[in-house]
Amino acid sequence: MRTTNTITIIVQPDWKKKRGGIRSTTTIRLPKRILYYALIGFMMLICFGINGSRAISKNIMLHITVAAHRQALDNLRSIEKRVDRVSREQGIIRSFLGIENSAPAFDVNERKGVGGSHPNLTMSLTPLKFEEEMNVPSFEAVPLHKRVHDLYDDVHELSATLSKMAKRLTCTPTILPVQDDDIWITSWFGWRRSPFTGLKEFHKGLDLSGRRGTPILVTADGTVSEIGTDRFIGNYIVIKHDARYTTVYAHLLQVSVKQGQQVKRGQVIASMGNSGLSTGFHLHYEVIHNNKNVDPYNFILNRTDSILTAKAVY
Repeated sequence: MRTTNTITIIVQPDWKKKRGGIRSTTTIRLPKRILYYALIGFMMLICFGINGSRAISKNIMLHITVAAHRQALDNLRSIEKRVDRVSREQGIIRSFLGIENSAPAFDVNERKGVGGSHPNLTMSLTPLKFEEEMNVPSFEAVPLHKRVHDLYDDVHELSATLSKMAKRLTCTPTILPVQDDDIWITSWFGWRRSPFTGLKEFHKGLDLSGRRGTPILVTADGTVSEIGTDRFIGNYIVIKHDARYTTVYAHLLQVSVKQGQQVKRGQVIASMGNSGLSTGFHLHYEVIHNNKNVDPYNFILNRTDSILTAKAVY
C-alpha cells in the first residue's frame, strides 16, 4: 500500500444555494507536516493564552489591591491628623480651664533622652565601636488605635469635668440682680459711715438704687430658703444656691416667690422697695461664700458703664 505525505482537502460548494448550473469542487493538497505544525501552534496558543489571561487577571487584581491599600493609608493619615488636631484642641481647653492633663500625651521625641558620664581619657573608641557601644534602643510611635482610645477616655473625662463645672457655675451668682438700665451704686461693700448714726460700720453688701418697683432678679440657680421682714433690712429673701453660695435681697417692695421654691438665674423674685431702715428706693444685695460675706461686685459679670456710682461717705 502506498503512503502519501500530503493531505487532501476538498471544498464542496453549497448545492442548496445554487439553483442553476454546476459548480466544481476545490481540491487543496497540503503536506502533513504543515498540519502537525498548525496543531502544535494551536495547542501552544491555547496553553499560553490561558496562562496569559490568568497573569493579566492577577495583575489587575494586584493593581486593585495596591490602590485599596493606598486609599486605606491615606485615610489612616487623615485620621491621624484629626487625632493630632483634637489632641491639641483638648490641650488648649485644659489650659484655658486650668485643668491638668491626667494622662500626658506620649511624645516619642521626649522618650529618646540619653545621658553621658565623665569621659574616660584612657579609653579609645573608634567611630564604629562607639556606635556599637551606644546601642540606643529603637522607639516606636504609639499605635493610632491606642492614641484614639486614650484620647476618647481623656475627652470623656474632660466632658465630665466640664459638666461638673457647668453645674457649679449655674449655682454661682454672676449677674446683676436689678433689671434696669438706670442703676446707681449708692453704697459699696466694706467699712462706711452710717447714714443714720454717723458711726463707722461694716456694710455687708451692695446697695443698688433705682426706681420704685424695679424687678429684682435672682443671680444664680437655687432654692428660696427664707422669706421674712426685719426692722433694719425690711422685706427680704434668702436664696440658698449650693453648699458654697447664699444670696440676700433686702428692702423689697413685694415678694414674687414662696419659701422652698426652686428658682433659676434671671428669674424675677421681687420688686425694689424702701422697706425697713432705708433712705430711698434701693436693693441691698449680699453674697455669702462659705458662710462669709464677700464683695458682690466682684461676681457681677454683666455689669456695664450704665451703672453709675454715687461715692459713699467713709
